Amino acid sequence: TVCIQSTPSFATPQTPKPQQPVYRGAIHCLRHTIETRGFLSLYQGISSPLLGSMAENAVLFLTYGEVKRMLGEKSGEKELTLLQLASAGGGA
Repeated sequence: TVCIQSTPSFATPQTPKPQQPVYRGAIHCLRHTIETRGFLSLYQGISSPLLGSMAENAVLFLTYGEVKRMLGEKSGEKELTLLQLASAGGGA
């Protein structure tokens, strides 16, 4: 059985919602943001994801190079086959 409990709307406290601008489209939103907050506000909060992405790519390339080395790649001497390169990419 399913029991659904509902509280009447007058029992919950109502708080006024802040007025948010209504945008007519993406360009209007972009223009309004630049006019009210400035151009650099478009990049607000980007530093944390950027640092995380840099660390992720560093680990990925390091692992890819190490797996290629373990598969027998020697710089300037022996090139790996396509299957070995795919395995190195999958291992990374």
